[in-house]
Amino acid sequence: MSQKVRADRREDTAEFKDAAKECRAERAEDPDAFQETYGANENRRNALGKCISGKVRAEGGAPAS
Repeated sequence: MSQKVRADRREDTAEFKDAAKECRAERAEDPDAFQETYGANENRRNALGKCISGKVRAEGGAPAS
């Protein structure tokens, strides 16, 4: 059982790292548009976290707790 849990954790970690890499690349292309698209609070400073979270969930994963 613990091997399955470890394998699931590795997959979750890989998904998170891939999503983070994609979001950083997208942010580097056009920082203003990135913040406008993904930012959810008044100063849009949470855009990177929202981008990563959205991509991980879209891939069928869930944030690790």
